[in-house]
Amino acid sequence: MTGVATGQVYFLNLKVMKGIYNLPVAFEIITVDTTQRLIEFSYIEGNKSSGVQQIQFFDAGLEKTKIMHISYFKSDSDFRDKWIYPPFHKKIVNDFHRNMRKLLNLKSVKI
Repeated sequence: MTGVATGQVYFLNLKVMKGIYNLPVAFEIITVDTTQRLIEFSYIEGNKSSGVQQIQFFDAGLEKTKIMHISYFKSDSDFRDKWIYPPFHKKIVNDFHRNMRKLLNLKSVKI
């Protein structure tokens, strides 16, 4: 199987503060909608936060794609939800998309 499919589970070990702290995260793909060009995944029970993330792809013309990545989350700490998670999550999402762009660029060169 190639690509993503509902039911797939992913485990990540996020390195925080240059690897001083490692944060294990697991999530499951819950929606793959090719018509809406939407992928949704939920955090698996046992993570620090619970929630859903959505990644949606839009045709931006000129062989470009706009990606909208939205997160809905809640933990047992209002402080973490308001002050820690948002900037940390933004950095990780930006790193993820930057890495995906690099991989796509590598593939396009090899073709």
